[in-house]
Amino acid sequence: MTIGIVTGFSAAHAAGLEEFFLSLLAGLDKIRASGIECRIYTKAGNGLREELHRRGLAHFPTIAVPLGPLWKSVGLLLVPRSDVYLWNGPLMPLWISRRSAILVYDFAYRHFGSPSMWTWFLDFFSRLSFRMARKIITISHATRQDLIQQYGVPAGKIEVIYPGRKEFSLIAEKPIDVPPRGYFLFVGTTKERKNVLNLIRGFANISARVPQDLVVAGRCDFSSLYGRNVAAFVAEKNLKNRIHFLGPISDEVLAFLYRNAIAFAFPSAFEGFGMPVVEAMSEGTPVLTSNVSSLPEAAGDAALLVDPFDPQAIGNALLRLARDPGLRQAMIEGGRKHAARFSWETSAKRFLDVLSAL
Repeated sequence: MTIGIVTGFSAAHAAGLEEFFLSLLAGLDKIRASGIECRIYTKAGNGLREELHRRGLAHFPTIAVPLGPLWKSVGLLLVPRSDVYLWNGPLMPLWISRRSAILVYDFAYRHFGSPSMWTWFLDFFSRLSFRMARKIITISHATRQDLIQQYGVPAGKIEVIYPGRKEFSLIAEKPIDVPPRGYFLFVGTTKERKNVLNLIRGFANISARVPQDLVVAGRCDFSSLYGRNVAAFVAEKNLKNRIHFLGPISDEVLAFLYRNAIAFAFPSAFEGFGMPVVEAMSEGTPVLTSNVSSLPEAAGDAALLVDPFDPQAIGNALLRLARDPGLRQAMIEGGRKHAARFSWETSAKRFLDVLSAL
């Protein structure tokens, strides 16, 4: 059986969805199911082949689909077909084989976004695609509920498959200077749904009572309205020397930051799953996260859960973590056990089970 994985990968804007796709391929590579060939269909010239080569996954057959912006709707008609298709995203052409599954991560644009022609288009054709596909795979029960409640998808048509966790390599030496008095860590962008402003407000409430700083790692866009609000608040509270914005970082630096943080603070307002929560736990870092969206699923019973819209609650949780080493140690042990449940081999086997049964 041939499985065609269709992805609009973009090396220039690689983020969580691209990382999920590449990690799934690595999981499929490890289990090497007999009698199954996985092909990758992608837009020509998007840098995927180079990235696969860099990660040791170049042996997966990759079909560069022509016709630019029409590569999915028309270009796929011009290349060899597969028996079964997995669509990495909510849209698939209406002419495609019904032996298809759609992978849906989340509906962030419905929860955090303004209505537009694009969102109307996405909603309309997503509904058609969900009707055509035999199965819809999602990465959390929270997204499963969105599919049922907002799109009317029958519950029996949806499979929830949790992602695996990133496995970091050992670090030989210190790759980055960190605040000498310790730090809380946040990993993510300055998008509104990541909720970094409320985290900073919570930190501001307790900053005079703790020695630790706050480190923010990830792409920071201070030109957006939300980003400008973040920068203005930091300046207003005179916290420029206590809050450190690192920008994009490598996996090596990320692993180092996880392992040396007093706690990982991730009070995001919305996530498809929230893999940084599991990553931090696997690296032995206590976790504070939100009690909304999919984050309680990612956290299990191994994290402190807070209302992400209550800066006072966030600050109190940070203070508790800073002052209670016994709590931190218990969370480290519980977090490692919880994170061990997530592996890409397990996820890949579940994907193959679903796709083989289409």
